[in-house]
Amino acid sequence: MQLIRVLLIAAIVVVILSGISIFFGSRKQEKRSSIYFLLATLGAALWTIAIAIALKMPGASPEFVHSTVTCIIAGVTLCDVGLLAFLSWKYKGGKPLTFIFTLFGALLVGLLAYDSSLFYSSYDLSQEYVQIFINYGWYYFALIAYFFLISITFSSFLLKRIKETTNPSLKTGLKVFYVGLSIGGILALVFDLILITSLPNLIWIGPMATIISIMSFYYSVVKFRTLNISTRWVNLMSYVILTATAVIIYLLVFYVVFAALFRTPNPSVEVLILNGVLAIFLLAMMPALSELTNFMKASFLSDHIQLGYIIKKLDNIQSKDFNPKELVQFLAETLHYEDCALILAKHTYVTNNMRFPADEAEEILRLKPTDGLIWVKSPEKILKNGFCVSEVATLRDSKGKEIGRLVFGKRTNGKAFPRKEFVKVEAVVNMVSAIVEESHKV
Repeated sequence: MQLIRVLLIAAIVVVILSGISIFFGSRKQEKRSSIYFLLATLGAALWTIAIAIALKMPGASPEFVHSTVTCIIAGVTLCDVGLLAFLSWKYKGGKPLTFIFTLFGALLVGLLAYDSSLFYSSYDLSQEYVQIFINYGWYYFALIAYFFLISITFSSFLLKRIKETTNPSLKTGLKVFYVGLSIGGILALVFDLILITSLPNLIWIGPMATIISIMSFYYSVVKFRTLNISTRWVNLMSYVILTATAVIIYLLVFYVVFAALFRTPNPSVEVLILNGVLAIFLLAMMPALSELTNFMKASFLSDHIQLGYIIKKLDNIQSKDFNPKELVQFLAETLHYEDCALILAKHTYVTNNMRFPADEAEEILRLKPTDGLIWVKSPEKILKNGFCVSEVATLRDSKGKEIGRLVFGKRTNGKAFPRKEFVKVEAVVNMVSAIVEESHKV
């Protein structure tokens, strides 16, 4: 049960953050729909929290048990009403149906809060979980009918949207969401209501099944753009979903290995949470580790240029204040030259250990470019103060006008680039031209 409670906590995080991501990331025209989806996720979170509490309540008072059971029903009701509004509000019959189901849902939750005997006659706390004994009267069958009808209703509106959609990609995305939503709904209805007395230890399957629905919705949004939300929030939602999924898989594997090694089926909650935090930390460090790996490759593999890493860094430079000094230092390190200089009309920027007299900079600017190429002729004969020039490249703006020169010193390993790597240097030079043009410092 310890593992199940930890997994339920992970499910709560996924559900809440998914709702928040959709709400804040949705465009203005879909903001109302995103509010309904957020309400659905909050209801699912309440339901999941109540289930997690119900799995361990030894010595709980009757009032506490009553409140927990009421929160379970209230959470499921809010989740279903939110989904109904999310899927049906723009249709003609959506508003009155949402109002009717909201009214009846509130009535059922209110009646349960007022009198628990309408739903169950007694409960047993002797196990690791609370077992309630259902009173199979009119209230129970009213609950069954309510959740069955509301599920059929919002599924029908989703099918209606699928039928009316003419875009093949969007239609496929809605179908994916429909399948995931159906699987999650069926599992919840079976294990959290129909089998609640006979298999109370499996009540956690219902809220965990919401992960299936959330994953299908996430996939439909990212892959098929079934909802118009900003790219930044799509990326955030992707990170949340994938991180939580990876943590859940890791905890399942850890649980199995722990049980096999130590001959115990129940590692403590503290151990599981600690491992979950460790997994989240490692996942959070992955971008930084990837960045460090790319930097080390770019810095030490002197016959190979990490073009993707360099372009990513240069793209970041374009979005910030242009610092030519940092730029030439970065180019020297990642392109494997001992020195580098950027010569503009009025300024010369060099790497830290380079000496570059002004008259020699002017002489570099007077060199004529090779026809059809960005490189100039015979640069190695120019400087006479101990600095050997390997290449000089011409920087041009978008109209083809020359805006400066990029000067490279010796190669760090003393060898010339292979042709396939030198092509990458040319690509970097062209990107530097764009950065200089945008900086307005020429």
